[in-house]
Amino acid sequence: VSAGELARQLAAASVPNDPSPLTLAITTCDRPAGLERVLESLRANQDRFSGGWACEVIDDSRNESNRRLNAGLVAKAAADFPVIHVDREAQDAFVEDLCARFPADADHLRWLLSGTHPDNAARPTYGIPVNHLMLRHAGGRVVMIDDDATLDAWISSGARDLPAFDNRSSVPVIYPDIEAGREDLEPFPGDPLAAHARVLGAPVARAVAGDAKGRVPDTSWSSSAASDWSDLDPLASRVRFTTSAVLGDPGTDADFKVMNLLPAAITSDENAYRRFRQVPRCLFSGRNRPALHMRGEFQRATAAGVYLAPYMAPVLPTGRGEDNMLGLLMRFLHPQDFGMRCHFALEHRPPAGRKWMIDADVLGRNRFEPFRAIALWLPELAAPRVLDAEDRMRIASEGLLRLATRAGAVEAFRKKRQADYHENLAETYSGLVRALEANRSGCVSWRADIETVLRHIHAELKSDQMMSEDLAAASLRVVTRYAASIPAWNRAFAFRRDNSPEPFA
Repeated sequence: VSAGELARQLAAASVPNDPSPLTLAITTCDRPAGLERVLESLRANQDRFSGGWACEVIDDSRNESNRRLNAGLVAKAAADFPVIHVDREAQDAFVEDLCARFPADADHLRWLLSGTHPDNAARPTYGIPVNHLMLRHAGGRVVMIDDDATLDAWISSGARDLPAFDNRSSVPVIYPDIEAGREDLEPFPGDPLAAHARVLGAPVARAVAGDAKGRVPDTSWSSSAASDWSDLDPLASRVRFTTSAVLGDPGTDADFKVMNLLPAAITSDENAYRRFRQVPRCLFSGRNRPALHMRGEFQRATAAGVYLAPYMAPVLPTGRGEDNMLGLLMRFLHPQDFGMRCHFALEHRPPAGRKWMIDADVLGRNRFEPFRAIALWLPELAAPRVLDAEDRMRIASEGLLRLATRAGAVEAFRKKRQADYHENLAETYSGLVRALEANRSGCVSWRADIETVLRHIHAELKSDQMMSEDLAAASLRVVTRYAASIPAWNRAFAFRRDNSPEPFA
C-alpha cells in the first residue's frame, strides 16, 4: 500500500479516543531535594497552564528521615494541586490487599512488588515502583517522571508540532551546561503534560493530525519509506508510549558514541577538550518535530507516558534496565502500536552532575543484568499477531521458562550473550576508528582517550570469558522466577483494570 493510500485509510478510520484520565507519577528514592524541585516545577506548570493534573509520588526511599521529609513536601504541595504520597506503608498495604484476594499468588506478587521480599531485599529495586504504577493504573494512562527532572521544557529553533513517521535515531547536540543549552534553544510554549496527554493512547490518525477529524497530511510520511508501515492496521494502532527529549544528563552510560559527535572546536583544541572532560555531561536530544516510530526504544530519563489498556506485563523488580525492558515488552505485546518521541526536552539534573564516562572500564557496565536474557530471547518467541497481548505474554512466559530450564541453558545463554556483547563492541569500535580517521587534527588528549577505549574493546573482543557460569546461572534463575510469576500478575492486572477506584475520588 502506498503512503498516500495508507494516509487516506488513517483519515477514514473512526476510532474513539480513550477517555481514561492521565496521572503524573513522580518516582523518588532518598532525594528529597530533587523531589522538592520537581514538585515546585509542577506547581509552576499548573499555575501557568491550569492543567489540573493529578499527581502521585511513589516513594522508594530506604531512609526513614527522607520518607518523613518527602511526606512533608507532598503535604505542602497538596495545598496547591492534587497530589498524594504513596509511601512504603501504602505500597505494602496495596500488595497485601492483592495477596489477600489472590492467596495462591501471594509469593509471586510480593516478588514483583515488594522490596522486602527475600530475593529483593539486598538489591536496588528500580523495577518495583514501575510495577506498582502499572497495577495502580491498570487500564489507564500514566506519565512517569523521575525526581532529578523538571517540567521546564525546551525546543530547537524552528521546531514544528506536526508529527512525522520516522524510525531514525536523532543526533544529540552537546552543551557544556544546561544554561548554555537554554541560550541556544527556545522555551516550549505549551504544557508538556498536555502534549503527552493529547497523544498517549490515541488512535494513530488522531495523534498525527492533531484535530478531531483525524486528517492525515501526506507530508507526515515524507521522512520514511512507506514499507516501514506496510503492516499498520489503521483501525487498531494506537500510541502505546510517549517519551520526552532531554536537556541535561542523558541518563545512560553509552558515552563512547559522543566521541563521534564532538565539534571540531572541542576535539582540535587541547584546552577546550580538557574543559569538556571536567564538566558534567549535558546534551539536547530534541528533534525538529515529534516522531512516531515502531521501535521498542523507551527511556524515562525525564518523562515517559505509558498506555496501560488493555494489558501490560511487569518488568523485573530489581536491577537496572527497567525502562529498556518495558520498551521491549511494549513492542512485543503490541506490535501494531507506535511510540511517540516528543520534540521538546525536559531538564534533567542529577544532584551531583555526572562526568562524561569515557574511561575504558565503563564500557561493560550493566552487561550482566538478567533482563538481557529476556531481551535476547523474547524476539525469538513465536507469538502470532492475531493474539491479544495477554495471550502473547502467556506464550512468552512459557517460552522463557522452557529456554531458561532446558538442558545446557546456562552455556547456551553465555554464548548468546557473548555474541551479542561482541556485536555491540564491534559497532562501537568501528565508529571510533572512523572518528580518528575523519579528524586527523584532533588534539592529543582526545586521540589518547579514543585509543585507550579501542585497546580496551580489542581486549574484550578477544576474550571469551565475558560471563561466568555462576553469573549466567543466577541470571537464568531470575528469568525462571519472572516467567513463573506472569499468571499471578495477569490475574492481579485484570482485577485492577476492572475494579480500580479513582485515587483522587
